[in-house]
Amino acid sequence: MREDVQKLKAIYLGMLRQATPLDVHKACVDGRLYEYARLIGVLAQREDRRLMQNDFPSPCIGFDNGEGLRGYERRLFQKIKRSPRH
Repeated sequence: MREDVQKLKAIYLGMLRQATPLDVHKACVDGRLYEYARLIGVLAQREDRRLMQNDFPSPCIGFDNGEGLRGYERRLFQKIKRSPRH
């Protein structure tokens, strides 16, 4: 188990050195992390493929585009601007 975690950390580190987080996310949602890692030149063994499967592929979770990221760049807690009462 510990060895699997270390392998995954090394693979993801290699992927993020070669690609953007959004590209890695898209590969994950598409269910092709292993193939994408190999495509961009990251050394991933065939037996590591089982570690790189996404059991819950959903494009609605995570940061799918720049618009979603902008929401997280703001302050976490902001005062709500309310209209004056009449």
